[in-house]
Amino acid sequence: MEFIPGGTLAEWIKFRHKSTHEKELYEEEAKAVLNSLLQGLTFIHEKDYIHRDIKPDNIMFTIPGNTSTLKIADFGLSAKYKGCDTESETCGTTAYMAPEMLKRQAYNSVL
Repeated sequence: MEFIPGGTLAEWIKFRHKSTHEKELYEEEAKAVLNSLLQGLTFIHEKDYIHRDIKPDNIMFTIPGNTSTLKIADFGLSAKYKGCDTESETCGTTAYMAPEMLKRQAYNSVL
């Protein structure tokens, strides 16, 4: 298992809020985080996998405070993409689930 010393995105948000007393992320920081996250998800999807539990606790910084060096963690709920247009299994962290999943409706998982 790889050691990732930078902590999670959730910890970084809490620390930043506590130390700066600001609730917002700066636009450039948010852009760097989202860009890195989307690159990671693109890589996963190109390998025909679906993570199914993306949340701030599963996004890790490889370098503390460097918003452009992220890794996606916790693939315990990931699944091989089966080539269909929808998924129906309800899984993930409830607080971060899409409304369709909470209602147990089929949801789009097209890569």
